[in-house]
Amino acid sequence: AEAAVTALITAVDAGLEADSDRVVFLGAGRAVQRVLAALADSPGLRDRTAAVVSSGGAIQVDGFRRWLDAHFNHDVMDTELRRSIPFISIIDVDPAAPLARSWQAQRFPIPPDIPQGRRPIEVIDLGPLHLAALSPVVLARGLVLFLAIRLSSQGRPGLAG
Repeated sequence: AEAAVTALITAVDAGLEADSDRVVFLGAGRAVQRVLAALADSPGLRDRTAAVVSSGGAIQVDGFRRWLDAHFNHDVMDTELRRSIPFISIIDVDPAAPLARSWQAQRFPIPPDIPQGRRPIEVIDLGPLHLAALSPVVLARGLVLFLAIRLSSQGRPGLAG
C-alpha cells in the first residue's frame, strides 16, 4: 500500500508542470484510501489539490477507521496556502437494495473543529445516486459543472466557500 501511495504522489507531481496547476482526485472503492494517504504524506500535493471526489468509496470502513481518526483532521491535512480542500462524496446506492452497502462508510467524516476557525478540510456530501445506472459521461459532466461552480466561488462573499 505504501508503494502505491508513493507512486501516486510521483505520478501526480510529474503531471503538474506549472506552479498554478491543480489536480482533482476522483476515486472509487479503496482507491480513495490511497488518495487520502498520499495527501496526508505530502504537503506539496495537498497545496496542489483542488478537490477530492469519492464515488462510492470505501472510506469509513473497518481497517481504515483508525487511520482516519489519526490522519483525517485539520492539523494533518493543513495546506501551506492556507485554504480548504473540498472532500466530496457520492453515495453509491442500488435502489433494489438501498441498505446493502453502508451509506456512512462511503462518506468522508467531519473532523472536529479547530480553535483558529479555518478548516483545511471541507466535507461535502452530494448524497445517494445509483451509479451503475448513470452514463459515465453524464456523471463526468455533472461533476465538472459542480466543481467549476464550487471552485470558482471559493473565497467570494455570499457564495459557497
